[in-house]
Amino acid sequence: MRRLSNQFNPELFSSFEKPSKVQFQFTPSQLTLLGFAFLILIGSLLLWLPFSVREFRSDQFLTALFTSTSAVCVTGLSVVDPGTYYTIPGQIILLVLIQLGGLGYMTLYSLMLLAVGKRMSLRDRIAMQQVLDLPGPGGVVRFIFRIALFTFFFEGLGFLILAFTWIPQMGISKGLYFALFHSVSAFNNAGFSLFSDSLMGFKSQPLILLTIALLVIMGSMGYPVLSELWHRLSNRKEPFRWKYLSLHTRVCLLSTTVLLVLGTYAFLYLELHNPQTLANLSPAEKLLNAFFQSVMPRTAGFNALDTSHLTQTSLFFMMSLMLVGANPGSTGGGVKTTTIVVILLQAFYVLKGRQQVTLFQRRISESTLSKAMATVLFSILWINCVTILMTISEKQDLLKMLFEVVSAFATVGLSASLTPLLSPFGQILIIATMYAGRVGVITIGTAIWWKHRHALVKYPEENLLVS
Repeated sequence: MRRLSNQFNPELFSSFEKPSKVQFQFTPSQLTLLGFAFLILIGSLLLWLPFSVREFRSDQFLTALFTSTSAVCVTGLSVVDPGTYYTIPGQIILLVLIQLGGLGYMTLYSLMLLAVGKRMSLRDRIAMQQVLDLPGPGGVVRFIFRIALFTFFFEGLGFLILAFTWIPQMGISKGLYFALFHSVSAFNNAGFSLFSDSLMGFKSQPLILLTIALLVIMGSMGYPVLSELWHRLSNRKEPFRWKYLSLHTRVCLLSTTVLLVLGTYAFLYLELHNPQTLANLSPAEKLLNAFFQSVMPRTAGFNALDTSHLTQTSLFFMMSLMLVGANPGSTGGGVKTTTIVVILLQAFYVLKGRQQVTLFQRRISESTLSKAMATVLFSILWINCVTILMTISEKQDLLKMLFEVVSAFATVGLSASLTPLLSPFGQILIIATMYAGRVGVITIGTAIWWKHRHALVKYPEENLLVS
């Protein structure tokens, strides 16, 4: 019989050591939700303080919360007139919130880290990937610098053009201030204006409307698209070719062009004989305002025509454009153009009896198809539920309430003159809808329920009759 060693071996008792404390870590989706909520709360407190408003009332915190949410979510809906309700400091706070909301809190946080010489962690990179709808966390640092470059370049260019137009009309200080505010608001697709009637007073000034429209288009184009176009155009070794662009960029450029052309033609046709919109304008002004009106539902919110006087058909068509929204990775909202393209392609291939969905000789992955379907489904479900609740709390026209909800969810900011009439409960519903539209319903769902688990059991497959 072998003798047992009487020497103590600590490895035998390693499993009985006191367990270490489990540290709770937020997922990237949860960080996104908390980051935007924190910005909204800070903005609400600042806009609620006496120095931000012309007439302070302690019971107006809900108004401050509504405005802050609309600014951070780059929506543009407001229960008050920002140009007359808020003081200059309050308007500057509003402008900063718009800029932070457009860039995203993670972009600002990353720029601050890089400015002090610190490296981004993998968790930060993944969070940035989700906030900007990037395909992966690789190359995030270089991409952040490009975001800052594109943002300040286009905002600066818009500022110079608007200042050139407004300084002769308003004076130097006011012209510069209004140019800066509207340039930032336009590129970030916020739609906030310091004019009480938005841009209705400039319907006959093409330089103003085209500058605002182009800023909105650039902001809604998406940073990945702008980054690739800049890379291709600046590369002298390789000529620019359409076929060399990525699938994402080609889909975004194509869908944006189709929506702009279709929208312009639709508004010309639907409003041509409406005396309260296009009927009394010159042919050139009709085309200009129809084009401008087709750009704004792409999540901007400025209007040169009175939205409340549009025909019901035009309002319904605008809701369709608002729901589609901008391109992924942009300052705009909506379910995104690429999502709609994928859904339409999938439906088309079902009719053709084909299993694989392809576009430009590229196969769309199953995960992309599933995410697109879930995004559209949950978006429609959210809009439907909020609209039902609105019909209970608000005694207004159903189409206008639906328009308001879609505008809030798609972070557009257009309103059929309903926003100032909302009850406190209605304002809370719109606040929640703007927040959900900005962060995304899929992000909210994964932040609450998602857990990464490998399937241990593979169940047998069985067909289910669905139609």
